[in-house]
Amino acid sequence: MSLTKEQLQVVVTKNKNLLVSASAGSGKTYTMIERIFHLLKNEKMSIKQLLIVTFTNAAASEMKQKIVERILEEVNDDDHLKFQLDEIIMSDISTLHTFCAKLVKQYFYEASIDPASKVMEDDESEIIKNDALTKVIKQFAEKNDQTFDLLFETYNKKRRDEELRQSILNLYNFLKTKHDYPSFIEKVLKDSYTINLNKNASATYINNWFLIIVSHYKTEFEKLKLKAKKIKSESLLLVIENVLNVLSVYSKTNSYTKNLKALNNLEGFVSMPRKVEGLEEELKAEVMQLKSDLKDSLDTAKQYFGEDEKEVKNAIKNAKPLFEKLLELVVAFDNEYKKLKKERAVLDFNDLEHYTLQILQNESIQNSIKNRYEYVFIDEYQDTNQLQEEIIKKIVKQNNAFMVGDVKQSIYMFRECDPQIFVNKYEAYETDPNSVKIDLNQNFRSERGVLEFANFVFSNIMREDTASVNYKKNATFVAGANYSKSKHAMPLVGVSIIDTNDLVEEEVEEEPKVYSVKEHIEKLKLSNNTSDSSAILEAKLIANKIYEFMQGPIYDAKLKTYRAVNYNDIAILSRVRGDFLKTLCRELERYNLPLNAKSKETIFDSVEAGMLHNYFRLINNEHDDIAWFSVLSSHMCNLTYDELANIRIHSPKAKYFYEAVINYKNQVKDDTSKKINLLFNKLEAFRQKLTFITLEKLAQEVVEEYDLINYLYSLPNGEEKVENLNVLVANLKKEEFENSLFKYLNYLENLGSDEEFEINANTTENAIAVTTIHASKGLEYPIVIVAGVGREFNSKPKTDEIVTNKELGFGVRYYNLEDRSRKNTLVRNACQLKNKEEELAEEMRLLYVAITRAKNHLWLVGKINLQKVETLNSVFGVRYAKSYLHWVLGSLNATHINALKLGTQELNVPMFDGTNCKFEVVNTDSLTESFEELDDLTFEQPNLETVKKLQEVFEFEYANKESEHILTKSSVSEIMQKESEDEDNYSIRALRVDEVYNKKQELDFSQIGTVHHAIMQHINFNCETLVEVQVQINNLINNGTLPKNTYELVDTNTIVTALKEINALTKNATCVKKEQQFMMYVPYNQIFYNSKITDKILVQGVIDLIIEKESEVIIVDYKTSRLTEQKLQEKYATQLRLYEMAYEKAYNKKVTKKLIYSFHLNNTVNV
Repeated sequence: MSLTKEQLQVVVTKNKNLLVSASAGSGKTYTMIERIFHLLKNEKMSIKQLLIVTFTNAAASEMKQKIVERILEEVNDDDHLKFQLDEIIMSDISTLHTFCAKLVKQYFYEASIDPASKVMEDDESEIIKNDALTKVIKQFAEKNDQTFDLLFETYNKKRRDEELRQSILNLYNFLKTKHDYPSFIEKVLKDSYTINLNKNASATYINNWFLIIVSHYKTEFEKLKLKAKKIKSESLLLVIENVLNVLSVYSKTNSYTKNLKALNNLEGFVSMPRKVEGLEEELKAEVMQLKSDLKDSLDTAKQYFGEDEKEVKNAIKNAKPLFEKLLELVVAFDNEYKKLKKERAVLDFNDLEHYTLQILQNESIQNSIKNRYEYVFIDEYQDTNQLQEEIIKKIVKQNNAFMVGDVKQSIYMFRECDPQIFVNKYEAYETDPNSVKIDLNQNFRSERGVLEFANFVFSNIMREDTASVNYKKNATFVAGANYSKSKHAMPLVGVSIIDTNDLVEEEVEEEPKVYSVKEHIEKLKLSNNTSDSSAILEAKLIANKIYEFMQGPIYDAKLKTYRAVNYNDIAILSRVRGDFLKTLCRELERYNLPLNAKSKETIFDSVEAGMLHNYFRLINNEHDDIAWFSVLSSHMCNLTYDELANIRIHSPKAKYFYEAVINYKNQVKDDTSKKINLLFNKLEAFRQKLTFITLEKLAQEVVEEYDLINYLYSLPNGEEKVENLNVLVANLKKEEFENSLFKYLNYLENLGSDEEFEINANTTENAIAVTTIHASKGLEYPIVIVAGVGREFNSKPKTDEIVTNKELGFGVRYYNLEDRSRKNTLVRNACQLKNKEEELAEEMRLLYVAITRAKNHLWLVGKINLQKVETLNSVFGVRYAKSYLHWVLGSLNATHINALKLGTQELNVPMFDGTNCKFEVVNTDSLTESFEELDDLTFEQPNLETVKKLQEVFEFEYANKESEHILTKSSVSEIMQKESEDEDNYSIRALRVDEVYNKKQELDFSQIGTVHHAIMQHINFNCETLVEVQVQINNLINNGTLPKNTYELVDTNTIVTALKEINALTKNATCVKKEQQFMMYVPYNQIFYNSKITDKILVQGVIDLIIEKESEVIIVDYKTSRLTEQKLQEKYATQLRLYEMAYEKAYNKKVTKKLIYSFHLNNTVNV
């Protein structure tokens, strides 16, 4: 292969720092090898004079091998080259970590470490970190430190310290990527925690973000203004000019505080004209939509800016001392962790880099290293972090650095890799006389059509202000591979769209009811088996595409001939893993497609892990209520939920469930107690064995004792569950657990939830690769299918206590412990915004990686609502796109998008060089279900005796057939539903504070009822005025108890009226109880008088309000139903009677009055 002009420049450039921006498939490694060979052969360099740093150990091995192969091509009688072959085994071709380890070993004395220190695996370091954390927190807890006590109370939920521990670890891991983290902390506290808001770095960032939004809407409304003038619509022109007038307040020169004030004093918009005609109709719709979007954007901006200047400053001022104490804990943890590592003579990977930097502070050593290497090569430079960059700076001379990479393929932000380092250097080398930057954009991997599609998409979306790259100017692909014309019936590039606007999905509204442990556990079990509907549809579509690809030949550029397509020519890539990828694989296997799937997954939350771990917890500690419930209700003991209820009922005064279990075991003689006794005996036997068997052996014996393998095989996705269990058991042999069950459980509690395990699917050599885009980097495939391109990016803000950003620092919340409210500080808001911007840029780079894996054919598959797709002609549009498919379709012009919206099923869109890309809207019902017909089956004559026995079993009828339809356990809501199917029966569902109901949509009364109940549960009944009520509701919204749009669902005046009525009822009360849960057994015919069934059912429910007086007990139930007084009495009589029975049974007191408080009627109704 001959060198291109740009590649040749890379090879021969001398006495300059060289930054090579090598696009995908541009021969980066080949060019780098040629430069190394040129230095060895023509410049007579020794391989020992070169430091070559790679990203992975595998890449280092491959680099050595390719250098050897290149030398062998021309070695002949060249003694110098022959000598290099001998020397290469001792050459410095390695990862940066390996280089650092070598340096630390050589200069250990400079870092004051034991020369015999070994580098730990990650698992071992996590154990030592856990020990250090425990010790540090204990030390601080024993001090009389009020700030720490406040921090501990603030960060810990349910009297446990996991949140605090995780926050310390997250901060520590983030700071260890900094070369001088104390200085970084000082800078962040100075820049982002200052209450001088116009000099606050976070406030400046939020303000600049907001001004970009304002600029976008100004531009769009100006366009609409021209349209209004063109059609001479005075009424719409008035609306548009009003909006522009409102937006003019937000000037580009405005400071943060000025825009904050303007946002909080936002003027209202002029109403839309009611009657318009002709061309005005279409324009009115555009104006309405843009106004709606603007209002949403302004509401979002208000959230990020804060309520008012005083509140913003107060949050920063009050959060800062706690955060400084947290940082003090991080430093103490760092010191304790160092101490424990020193005692054990171990290092972690971060230590290698930090000690290297410490060693290189010695100028004598630094100069020695610099003089050792004539050239320093850094591969995959785009994935360097700030600490590594500091090391590189200290080992290169003024003009001997060679850095190669592709910032468009920087996809490891989660490892704190910083692509901005590459970008900054790329810009700096424009004017640096000692440095040169070279772009390699000629692609030798892919068909021209694939490259033109990449150019088509990324020229539109990858810009300096969206991804720090000007793709159109600096990175446009040029085809370099020599492909013969495709003979395949399939186009080179295609996009299959499943239009969600055409999919009618039935929404089954679940009957809301009181929390049930049983149902919670069942949901957890089911969550491991639920299929992603999107993955099922896409699998069906992908299977059809694979079938079509398998029909025709592809051109093999290496063999320079056409050949048949094999399954291993095809790769299916996904940006997400987890349930989507699992379901995709399961569905594809239904079509008899061979798959080669490998993934890393967290499996500690699975059913199989829960069974084993809860059994371990009982071996370790018999007082664990959750573990008892889990094991007793599992396959290991098989108690029914009725039996569990009996255990609890038998010991009503027992404070804990484990006490009830022990009481039942000792005091009752029945089948249940036999099962419990057997479990106790087995637990004790395993406890005794712990002294002489390993953890792994213990797990194996538990698995064998309860035949867990066969049990798991019997469940849905059984093979996957067995594989998970085997991985868990194998994990127990790790040295760091020291065969200690206590250590293992402690690890699970504090650190284990995030651990990932490699799970392999069954594979054959000729199989379709199914993997994530991340895992595909560096690979190439003749045919690439990218699945899930319509899946929306994760827009949910992180719930971690600390949000970090490499520029802005760390964002925390402000907690007000007096009213139990919390709010984000300005820096937390800024970090979230900045991270979202960076994550979006990384998503763009991930899409680039996915597209550029394809050699011959590329196909994208995804779901999207086509009616919501618009042409992306602005930075704002690109930044606020929701998925890859929005970016791809948004790159089309308006004519093409409208054609798809109006029902065009197939569109061939010309790319830049005349090749076409096929866009198709797919009807999934028309897809082939299966590709391989089953052979006709023939059956022998059936065995009549067997048939008779089967008939007896299947035709058996239960004597009490009427009881078959009785639930053994019912909520009051279920009973009410059975009694009446009236459409006005609005029952209360579980409140979701993160759910935002659309004001434009018709409100569901269950939503209204839920919020009313939540207010009455949490509000202080002594509130008398509207202002007092609103203050309390605001606090409940801020602390997450109520949803953000509560005021859309509730009229606060009705709450004031209700409180007056309730206050009158509670006058002279001796006790007032809110939201009292109950469970009781009731004969079925005592609930439904027309039934003869006497079977008892377990009823559970919640009484909204109980008022106890000396001679009176009143039960109150809140209703939002729009019913008359008579209808309320008829409809809810049974419900109130059940409440009455429950109270009287529990308290042995007579209920004197049963009331409904109707928010619709604004008064009480006697029942």
